[in-house]
Amino acid sequence: MINALTHVEGLRVVARTSAFSFRGKVIDIREIGKMLNVKTLLEGSVRKAGNQIRIAAQLVNVADGYHLWSERYDRDIGQLCCPEDIFAIQDEISLAIVDNLKVKLFGEEKEKLIKRHTEDIDAYSLYLKGRYFWNKRTEESLKKSIECFEGAIKRDPGYALAYAGLADSYITLRDYASVSPKEVYPKAKEAVRKALEIDSTLAEAHTSLAQLRFREWDWEGAEKESQIAIQLNPGYATAHHWYALQLMYLARFDEAIAEMKRAQELDPLSLVISRNVAVVFFFARDYDKALEELKKTLEMDPSFSATHTWLAQIYLQKGMYEEALRDIEKESVASGGWDPFVEAGKGITYVKMGKRNRAQKVLDGLLERAKKVYISPILLAELHFSLGQNDQGFKWLDKGYEERDSTLLEIKVDPGFDNVRSDPRFKILLEKMGLEK
Repeated sequence: MINALTHVEGLRVVARTSAFSFRGKVIDIREIGKMLNVKTLLEGSVRKAGNQIRIAAQLVNVADGYHLWSERYDRDIGQLCCPEDIFAIQDEISLAIVDNLKVKLFGEEKEKLIKRHTEDIDAYSLYLKGRYFWNKRTEESLKKSIECFEGAIKRDPGYALAYAGLADSYITLRDYASVSPKEVYPKAKEAVRKALEIDSTLAEAHTSLAQLRFREWDWEGAEKESQIAIQLNPGYATAHHWYALQLMYLARFDEAIAEMKRAQELDPLSLVISRNVAVVFFFARDYDKALEELKKTLEMDPSFSATHTWLAQIYLQKGMYEEALRDIEKESVASGGWDPFVEAGKGITYVKMGKRNRAQKVLDGLLERAKKVYISPILLAELHFSLGQNDQGFKWLDKGYEERDSTLLEIKVDPGFDNVRSDPRFKILLEKMGLEK
């Protein structure tokens, strides 16, 4: 229902991750409205009595708690075992909401509102679970999301949204696990191809394709796909979020901040968007603003993935090395295991603190581990550069270039490379990637 309502022009609909965060909690309507920055709330409940089930829905005005509309739908459980009946109720509620909000629907919008991506309720449930795990952004949760999306596809091979979700999971897994681009990107490409084959108007699939294009360093193609996705569904937060990251890596910071803020308006309680607002400010070299934004993420969840790593990066650039090391250790605890990003950050911090022997020991450990599992060559390059081992650093940068490593996307804006920007080899690499003419 949320996905359907995002297609209605004139409605700003909060994303599922933010809306569902209040499920089962007793919070004042006005407080929820303030946190989500909305004027109207949709409440709902499902109750079972014998063989009957009652679905209640109501629209509430946040300012005064006044009920703008309410309705209940009584059905026999036997009838509800039929997916068509369940989705028919969803369509009925969606149309009633739009009508009572006095939003005029045109033909195409009405078609989008009642469009069903699957008729299989179990496939739909698996898709929702997949997105839930995907939003957690850990290696374990991303692998679970892949299982969920694959399960949804097995239930309904024509479920385009599930293919888009599968693509997103493979794309994101590269950033949170020790897997190489060649292990996951071909799978993501195939999933996107299938999603667009089923539904070429699916904003989620165009968003996935934009991210893949960007990771292939097709900057223009990525921007085109992002703009298509946003045009198809302006209310899809991830389209704005990932477009913002693309703009950020290209050093178009004002545009990146605007897109990231738009994503945050659509999904105000998304942890990954909140964290990445700070990341944009970090790469824009506004470290105080980055710190301010990152603290907001920590208020929502002190253990959210990679948040302490980014906090350490900020402290490192501000010359607060003890604080940086403290947050690197916190990330190590939060991640619950060995993390190459944590290790590399630790090594670079040791260099800044004058503990070069300890930094070299960290680097040696990473190099040894890299013989067995995939570690981003860019992490190894940056640690070599921090130790003044520039020749070795450029060898790893070249390897990252050959492998299309996603961490290399940061090369134009990452302050960690400032000490080698004047090196002709660095400028040549930027030119090869199309980041400098």
